[in-house]
Amino acid sequence: MRQDDETSERLARIEDFSIWLRQTAPGWTISLPEVQHSAAGTAYITFSLCREGLAVSLCDSPEDALAKMRDDRLFALYLQRAYGMLVLEKKGLNSAFNEAT
Repeated sequence: MRQDDETSERLARIEDFSIWLRQTAPGWTISLPEVQHSAAGTAYITFSLCREGLAVSLCDSPEDALAKMRDDRLFALYLQRAYGMLVLEKKGLNSAFNEAT
């Protein structure tokens, strides 16, 4: 069950990245992610990084795709956004904890 939750979270991150990428870097897109399972049940997620509709690289995470794009500005923007979302999530958890106590 935990692995399914983890896979779902990773897929949600990739979907969010796809939307962000289309808005932030016109011409760049990603294909729908594919999930493959090993014999041991480990999930491997891959997607294609595309430029103007042409697949240019196979990736396994948003950070991997950004590294392969070789655009430091985009990478920094994504990391700032991801860190900001993490801080907001943590603050939300702290607020919920403080309200409960």
